[in-house]
Amino acid sequence: SQFRSQKLKAAKNRAVVSKQEGEMRRDPAAMEVLRQRFLEGCQSYYGVPYAKRYHEAGTEHYSAPLYLDCCGLVRQVLRDLKDEFGFGVGPWNQAYQFDSLPIRYETWDEMKPGDLVFAEGTYVKPGTKPQKGDIVHVEVFLGGGPEGKRVCGARWGKGVVQEFDSYEFPAKSWTVRKWHFCSIDTWLEGVCRSFHPDREWKRRDWVPGKKSVFAVEDAEDDEDQ
Repeated sequence: SQFRSQKLKAAKNRAVVSKQEGEMRRDPAAMEVLRQRFLEGCQSYYGVPYAKRYHEAGTEHYSAPLYLDCCGLVRQVLRDLKDEFGFGVGPWNQAYQFDSLPIRYETWDEMKPGDLVFAEGTYVKPGTKPQKGDIVHVEVFLGGGPEGKRVCGARWGKGVVQEFDSYEFPAKSWTVRKWHFCSIDTWLEGVCRSFHPDREWKRRDWVPGKKSVFAVEDAEDDEDQ
């Protein structure tokens, strides 16, 4: 039928456009432009506080219009640039972001500005639910600084998104076992999915927040660090 033919033609056109867009994203020059936009996006959120629960009523950041924790910063910038990246990033935390970046470096000095540094560690507080893969934190590599290790991110509960001279620091709520250095080239090529063989990261059923009338008493407050 004419309707079926139109649908097939439209599907073929979408496939051609998708292929062309994929080839454009894999172009080194285009990837570098997008990498720079990602960096600029992260830097545009300097000064945004980590989370409301760390601030008292009447203080500077208590009624901030936006809060971003470590993975929240990365997620927010990816969502801001959704059309440029060609995918919608999932709602999960830094462990998911880590699983979606399969290109790993042995040393920090192999990274380019815009790549991500992940901390694998153990929570200090007994009984705290571990993160998948024990990935407890993420920051964005900038380079430069006293040792060339400068990063930006959200690090402290009462802090804000800012720059730090090094990704290495003594965390208050976890101890680090290993730093992971990940290229974002996979994202720059328009691909964002889990590459971990045992973690698919599927959306789960809606769970009400603590303040919801539908919340149960043992609802768990998920926290990155």
